[in-house]
Amino acid sequence: MNFEDSLKLFSHNAFCDSHPKEDYYELSTRVVADYAKGIPLALNILGSFLRTKEKSEWDSALRKLRKYPNADIQQVLRLSYDALDDDEKNILLDIACFFHDHEMKKITRILKSCGFYADIGIKSLLDKSLVSIYSNGRDECIKMHSLIQEMCRKIIHEESSKNGGRQIRLWNTEEVCNIFQNERDIYGVESMIVDMNEITIDPRIIIIALRKMPKLRLLALRGNINMDLEGNRVLVEDFQLPNDLRYIEWDKCPLKFVRSIPWPQKLVQLSMPDSNVQKLWDTPQNLPSLEIIDLRGCKRLIECPNLAGATNLKLISLYGCESLQDVHPSIFSLPKIQNLYVNFCTSLKRLCSGYCSPSLCTLWAIGCCNLEEFSIPIMSDHSNLTLILPSTALTEVPSTIMHLKNLEWFGFNISYSLQKLPLNFASKISLKDPIKHEDDTCIMLSRILPTPAFLSLKQLSFFECKSLSKLPDNIHVLQSLQLLHLQSCHVITSLPKSIKNLQQLMGLVIMDCKMLQYVPPLPPSIIYFKALNCKSLETLSSLTSEPPRQHNAWFAFHNCTKLDDDAYEAVLKDLKSRIELVANNDGYSHNEANNDSPFFYYYLPSKESIINEWFPDYYSREASIIVEVAPDHKISSCLVGCILISQYQSFNFGVKKVIFGWKCYLGKGCNEWEWIATSANRGRLTGSNRPKIVLKMVSDHKVVWYDGEPSNKIMEAIKERKRDSSCNTMLKFEFYANIEDNEEVVIKGCGIRWMHVHVNHEGQISPDATHEGYESHDVERQRTENPKKSIFASWFQRLLEVSSLTSEPPRKHNAWFGFHNCTKLDDDAYDAVLEDFKSRIKLVANNDGYSHNEANNGNIFFYYYLPSKESIINEWFPDYYSREASIIVEVAPDHKISSCLVGCILISQYQSCKLVEKEVIFGWKCYLGKGCNEWEWITTFDTRKLLTGSCYVPDDVIDQLEMVSDHKVVWYHGEPSKKITEAIKERRKGTSCNTMLKFEFYANTEDNEEVVIKGCGIRWMHVHVNHQGEISPDATHDVESQRTENQRKSGFTSWFQRLLCYKANTEEEI
Repeated sequence: MNFEDSLKLFSHNAFCDSHPKEDYYELSTRVVADYAKGIPLALNILGSFLRTKEKSEWDSALRKLRKYPNADIQQVLRLSYDALDDDEKNILLDIACFFHDHEMKKITRILKSCGFYADIGIKSLLDKSLVSIYSNGRDECIKMHSLIQEMCRKIIHEESSKNGGRQIRLWNTEEVCNIFQNERDIYGVESMIVDMNEITIDPRIIIIALRKMPKLRLLALRGNINMDLEGNRVLVEDFQLPNDLRYIEWDKCPLKFVRSIPWPQKLVQLSMPDSNVQKLWDTPQNLPSLEIIDLRGCKRLIECPNLAGATNLKLISLYGCESLQDVHPSIFSLPKIQNLYVNFCTSLKRLCSGYCSPSLCTLWAIGCCNLEEFSIPIMSDHSNLTLILPSTALTEVPSTIMHLKNLEWFGFNISYSLQKLPLNFASKISLKDPIKHEDDTCIMLSRILPTPAFLSLKQLSFFECKSLSKLPDNIHVLQSLQLLHLQSCHVITSLPKSIKNLQQLMGLVIMDCKMLQYVPPLPPSIIYFKALNCKSLETLSSLTSEPPRQHNAWFAFHNCTKLDDDAYEAVLKDLKSRIELVANNDGYSHNEANNDSPFFYYYLPSKESIINEWFPDYYSREASIIVEVAPDHKISSCLVGCILISQYQSFNFGVKKVIFGWKCYLGKGCNEWEWIATSANRGRLTGSNRPKIVLKMVSDHKVVWYDGEPSNKIMEAIKERKRDSSCNTMLKFEFYANIEDNEEVVIKGCGIRWMHVHVNHEGQISPDATHEGYESHDVERQRTENPKKSIFASWFQRLLEVSSLTSEPPRKHNAWFGFHNCTKLDDDAYDAVLEDFKSRIKLVANNDGYSHNEANNGNIFFYYYLPSKESIINEWFPDYYSREASIIVEVAPDHKISSCLVGCILISQYQSCKLVEKEVIFGWKCYLGKGCNEWEWITTFDTRKLLTGSCYVPDDVIDQLEMVSDHKVVWYHGEPSKKITEAIKERRKGTSCNTMLKFEFYANTEDNEEVVIKGCGIRWMHVHVNHQGEISPDATHDVESQRTENQRKSGFTSWFQRLLCYKANTEEEI
């Protein structure tokens, strides 16, 4: 990191501000420059360490670091470690060597049992940035930076050396094998992890040696042992577990039966998933500290142990124990039992007990296909219970639960017996396919829904209802329903229109319903709607049946790639309606006193042809954008932002929470920017927190959102700026997105759009674009009014293939190629155009790497006019792109820039003049930024061409040559490009500020009628021709090389990159 960013990060940790305190500035700069050296981890650690300390303590810490003149990051980290108390040091070392990436609750529970003050200790480590928290989709986990883990392990080895080579913590399997092979002292070992797949000694040595480790607290044996241990008499007789053990993790344990040895009484958690065990013990064990037993996947387990002596047991998981036929009744009598999981115990026939502990709050028995009897006497006052019993052999709701009320969650198969359940039986009910198909499933539901338990229902879910072809029309009777959830109901094609009458419905989640095609208007109470992996979904007539009632809302359409244009229109209509809802009569949309910061977002597949017409007024193919606001421009606080999220991510996007937003800065001149506001939003875009649900993105997606409070702050900052200066206001928006554990989300583009909102007497909303040059909403009407397609125009559209523009490399610098209305050109045709473009740049390139030499080459110009194909042409051009007719470019002082400047304009299909038979004058004017909205003209490029290529067209075919799509003009012009390069070089001699350039693009016909430009862009290419005549163009900004790297990581190389592959030299990077 550079010094400025390093100082900000350090200050954030040390002072909770973006700048140091005034009297700490010099000390802070010393820390950043001399010791942190731009390393983010060191900045976090040192900042957190020095927070709240006096100046004298800062001096002392820096003197300590000064002992190491070439201090590396380890010394910086060690300073923070040395300041910990003994308890905190032990907790940190246990996490580094045993609990890295484990659940926070588990770590806290087990370390507390070891006598550590785990709660306050872990909080202290978090405050000092020595550990961090992330979510795995369900639980909060603790992780540690690899450098901190390395430091901790180095400390352990140092202490071991001082102690005669005796180690307290073992984690390296090779080291473990050496210790046992050389019979070194293992008496003091407190924690040990062994990967049994990697051991080089007899595994029995390790198992028998456990009895020689009386101080062992934490044990993890992982992996398979491909050896029969049952017949080994020595092992069976000598096997003994240390009594100090708090945690045992023995995956794939090969023992069928652990004989009746005394199990450690201090044991807190026993985890033996996927083991060979058939039973644990014959006689009851006294295990007063045991809280968790995990026997998931023990397919040979035939007998559940008597757990009467585990009086503190809270959770037992028997998930997937396929041979288990019975659950010991002692479990239901335990005074602290909370959770019992017997899912997919396919041999389980009964769940019976004479008593049920009031502490029981969760019992899951999904997929127990032979479960025929459920006889557990649950008391009538036993509320907040979760009882999940679908996909069993139970055909009717058990009589022992018919009297219950206020259950948290009840799951069962669709059955007429549900009609007998009482009012307020459960707040949430989940249903699966019927066991007995007495009637059509929809008919059964139509009779079940108008019954007491469902009339008071808050949440209703349908899971894997493969026989449910539709929901009943009378679903509207559920007037208390707040959430409706459908998952993997594959034959449902639409939802009933009566759903709009569910007046309390706030959420609708539809996941993996593969045949769903239509969603009707939703009730105005809706706050969030998520359609995930609904690959056939096409139609949304409207998101809400009436204007919405809520300021805040979330709508997601993950992988719904078949949504039609009307569906996108429904989304846009909802966006406008919600802006109307928060709009005040003065035309502005946010009033803190009344609206409490409105926020709403829409997440949906990127459809360039539609979404780019909504958003933005400004658009960039990078993650930042600079906006110029004229002094006389009226701007509202209705600022809508959007980001384009790449399909290719390095993590499972479906289960992660995403933090996304923008930071906005106000230009102060000479590359100085002052922060104004941040829009920071945190949410699970896909709406699923279930890691097993596969929600891999199948296309790029866009997030479009409105955030009231930061938008209002920007408006106020602009007003303040206008009072103080007549200069145009410059704003810079930096967009970001990352998941909760700070892994970066790949952003392919970003944009903003302001809308000035005014509500008239009829309640109609009128959003005005930010700039006068922005395309009018009338374009959409023109599109519907001018659907002319003639036979003559169709003939041009049938042109499909262009194999090559020239049979050999071109011999001329200057050239003109036009493909008017050739809308069916395939990708290979665009390849051919690009190949020709490359060849002509190669033709004019000199060996010094620059493309123009006036003495030899004259004024070089060539252009290409062809239909706009967003998926391809936007990958050629540009480094910078705007959805208007002008663009501002910032050039760093150390950036090497060439004179190969390529320009492009996007010409709208809809023009007020005929382009046929008319010459079009097009080009750009380039200005150099002088500060405070002063721009100095550098050069102008313009040319005059017949884009359609014909000076005479018969009257009867002029109309037939009307444009049938937007077209792009892409060109290179040598002389003005050279002038811009010289101006930048001259500018760099006089200042260290970044060079600001403004390009104003224009196009008009020969009789001065304006040609509508929908977008413009530029791209510089530094050109070098090697001895083999090969050309290598380098992108203007480092951002481009990052984009290439991201795509290469994902296994995808874009169409453009296959043709113009390059490797940027480090001296050319920003």
